This record gives sequence, C-alpha cells and structure tokens, in this order.
Amino acid sequence: MIKNFFTLFTCLVIISCGSSSNNEPCTTLDCETLKYNLLLADVDFSLASPQATNIQVVATNSYQDMTHPRVSADKLWVAYTIYNDTNTDGCASTDTGYVNTKIMAASLDGIQQKTILPVTAGELTSNNFWYNNNNEFTYLGGAPGSTKLYHAQTDSSMNLIAGPTEITIPGTITPFDPAALSDNQFVYGGLYNSGGLVKSIFLQPLNPAGIPTGLSLGRDNSGTTLFGNDIFENDPKSHPME
Repeated sequence: MIKNFFTLFTCLVIISCGSSSNNEPCTTLDCETLKYNLLLADVDFSLASPQATNIQVVATNSYQDMTHPRVSADKLWVAYTIYNDTNTDGCASTDTGYVNTKIMAASLDGIQQKTILPVTAGELTSNNFWYNNNNEFTYLGGAPGSTKLYHAQTDSSMNLIAGPTEITIPGTITPFDPAALSDNQFVYGGLYNSGGLVKSIFLQPLNPAGIPTGLSLGRDNSGTTLFGNDIFENDPKSHPME
C-alpha cells in the first residue's frame, strides 16, 4: 500500500474542489462556498482499478489553490505551490497564472503549515520538487516568459538553510516544471531557441554536490530527439513507486 496525494476528479493530483453539498469543478463555484483540500490517502496500485482508502485532509484553504504536492524524504511534510492572485470569482488558482505564487509546507498530521519561500512580487515561485533525500529541492522562479531553475534546501522542520541558488542552464532555454528522475538526474520541459522555438523535454545530470549542471536534449539511443516541434510537453514526471 502506497501513500499518495489525489483529487476527487483524476486520482493523480491533490486538489479537491467543492462546496459542502457537491464536488463540481472549481470554475463553476463561487469562492464563498469553495474549499481547496490537500488530501492524503493509501492507494493500492496492485489492483486493476487502484483504490484510495484512509483519506485524510492535510490542509484546507477557502480560496487559494494548492498544486505540485511533494512529500519530503522523511515522510513528515508535503511541500506545495499556493496561489495568491484572485480572479473575478475571488479564487486564486492556475486560471489566474503563476505570478505571485509561493512555496509552502504542511505536516502530514495536518497540524503545521509554514512558508518555505515567500512571494516575490511579479514573479513565479512554484513547481517545487524534492531530490537527493536530504531536503534539497528545485523550483521555478522569475518573471513570466523568462523563468529560471533554482536550488534550495530546508532542515527537517522546513526552515530554509541553503539557497536559493540559480541553476546554470543555457540562456536559450526557458524551463518549465522540473522533476527529479533519481539522485543523478532530473527532467524538465522547456522552450529551446535555436533559430526558432523548439518545444522539448530536457534531461540534466546532477553533480556529486547535488546541484544540477550541464544539459542534454532528450534523445533515444540512436540520437533521435524524443520530443520536438510537433508537441509541447511542459510537465514531465516520474513515479518511482516506492
């Protein structure tokens, strides 16, 4: 049995949106009756149709969306992105964009919530992903259209103890949504400008100190680019099934 975050809509992400009487998509509800819930459950992936049990609410917010949940290596915290810019309905969600986001953490027992990285006015602070099993994480920061990757680290209580430090990648790449594949490499979608914009997925190795360096475009063994101009994949993910 694997503990995982899920939504009532897709069972793959964490957000449950709904009033006390229904669970409609967020866009159809007024934020006066809406609640965003960060949920944790046991999921049995051995079944033909995986089922969630022991569902518990880790965090609740009356108007702010919470996305990109990532559980810490010690299984005591979940870090996530929270939104601040509200729409005409009073909701702060992905519908209003990633500007003025921040990264927070909630303890899995539902008792504590704290800010890891605060809002930087006019910029993104989002799409966090843990790696190296020692509370190091990478995330997206910067102004829309010119985002950069950053590296930082917390202690076991989710207090920032290192960084943020910008991760060096070629200036011709605008990255999106990093995800760790292992302790040795991570992956992110991005736009690559080489006489024209190429939409692709990029793999980047980690050096022994844990900070990503270097870059290679995703290719198969024959050297053929795996993803190119015909699609735009900006949210690659891995699932180690631990």
